[in-house]
Parts: sequence; C-alpha cells; structure tokens
Amino acid sequence: MDSLGQWSVYILLCSDQSLYTGITNDVERRFHQHKTQQGAKYFRGRQPEELVYLETGHDRSSASKRESSIKKLPRTKKLQLLQSEINQASKSMDSLKIFDQDCRRCERLDDFLCAVKHKYPDYHARPVAPFGDKNAQLLIVGLAPGMHGANASGRPFTGDFAGLLLYQTLYDFGFSNKPTSDSRDDGLTLINCRITNAVKCLPPENKPTTTEINQCNKFLANELANLPANSVILALGTIAHQSVIKAYGLKLSSAAFGHNKLHVLPAGHILIDSYHTSRYNIQTKRLTGDMFADVFRTIEYQFADKNTAVRN
Repeated sequence: MDSLGQWSVYILLCSDQSLYTGITNDVERRFHQHKTQQGAKYFRGRQPEELVYLETGHDRSSASKRESSIKKLPRTKKLQLLQSEINQASKSMDSLKIFDQDCRRCERLDDFLCAVKHKYPDYHARPVAPFGDKNAQLLIVGLAPGMHGANASGRPFTGDFAGLLLYQTLYDFGFSNKPTSDSRDDGLTLINCRITNAVKCLPPENKPTTTEINQCNKFLANELANLPANSVILALGTIAHQSVIKAYGLKLSSAAFGHNKLHVLPAGHILIDSYHTSRYNIQTKRLTGDMFADVFRTIEYQFADKNTAVRN
C-alpha cells in the first residue's frame, strides 16, 4: 500500500510545445528518465523541456485519478492550471538545476571555501559554474576546481596547469576561438563544447569525499539529461568517469575506466575516457599531447559517424 503524500501529479512542457501529464513518487528521477528515453514512450519523438506544473500530497490511487482528469482537459484549461495557486512547480525546480551558485550543502567544503576566501579575498571561492555552449554536443567533465585555478578565476580549468593542454587541444580541434583560457573576461568562446566538474567546489587537498561527490552528482545528472541527442561526454580521470556512470543510474561495474576507451550510454550518448590533464600526469608522461589528441580524434570520429558535424 502506498503511503499518503508520496505521489505527485506533474505536467511537462515538451520540445514540440505539447503538455505531458504524468504521476511519480520522485520528480527528479522521472524527469531524468524521460530525458534519457528511459521513461514514457511519448518521449521517443520529443524531449521534455521544463517542469511546469506539480501537485503533491497524493497516494498512488488519487494521483492516477487526478492525472486522468487533467489529461481530459483542453489545452486552454491546462494552461490555466499552470497559473493556479495550487501549482508547486516553482518550489520543485531547484531539484532540476544543473548548478547552484549558493549551494552550501557540504559543510566541510563550505567551511574550507570560507577559509580560502578569508586568505585570498580576490578569489572566486564559491561553486564554479559550467562554462561553454549551452546546447553543446561535447561535454567535458573534470574532477573539481583547483585552488589557484578555477577556484580563483571562477571558470573551469582557467588559471592553472591542467587547463593548458585542454584549451590548446580544444582550439586545435575547432572547439574554441582561442588556445588559452586566462580569465572570465578574456573573450574565450567554446564552440559546441561545454566544460563542467563532477564536484563544483574546491575540496581540501583536491580530494572530495564520496559523500561530497554523491551530493553534487544530481547537478551532473541534470546536466547530462539536458544534453542533445548524439552527444559525447569526455571524462577526465576515474572520478569524473564514475560520476558520469552514477549520474546515468548505472552500476560502476558496467563500465571500467580506460584511456581513450568508449562506452555507450542511454539516450544515444557516448562516454569517452581520458587521463586527467593534471601537472602530475603530464610531467610523468602518463598523458602526452599526442595521447590527448588521439582522444579528440576519437571524439571527431563519433561526431562524423553520427553525421553530427562540429558547429563552426
């Protein structure tokens, strides 16, 4: 027997401007399933764009009855429902965010950032937002901001060693207009590419805990769910790789990390792994410029194979 209050009725605005009505006991999870074509068959030919209506406080039986009654309404009546006082969608939208500048959920990270900000007043020292093309088909996932890089500049891989090879290679393969990333106001533009991190805040000693990685994983899951069809995800390092696998709701054992290794994901997405562009990996030659270029040739091949040319 379902407990009272566990189920919700929701309406999603779709890519073809239609309104889809459904029920769920987990709005975030169900939205992600629809986005990755693991939910209703209705979304095989369209994409959910936004949660526009939410009505909570149901058990499964009452939610099903309410769903049926809403589905029978003409579109004009449904639009009126979206404007009604009983609509709780705006209160739920936080669960669908890909980033929260004011997030302070991880006490250890928040305390550390406050201490860093006190020591370096000019540093960004807050969660670092994804950077790049909003509709990109290439998403690069790093580990976390570096102390004197992204944590200082407020942009991923900007101001530290790890960004040197990354941004040069992006430029070489047509994914950016400049070969370097110096600051947030340097005029750099990414082309069909966006960069994000598995953990959005600087961790002490560059080592986030498992709890912190999991806490941030919902933002990554939402970001992945919003990727266009035929997208490619490049994971820099094992933790980024595992975070992507978790975000898709898959078992870690289903896809082992391997440099320049390819994994097929739900919704037609492709995951490609690479060793991280860290100073240690490059100085020890675990990762060379040629090895990293080979990864981008694999990415190019995937776009060509899917008839998805890089936008210029």
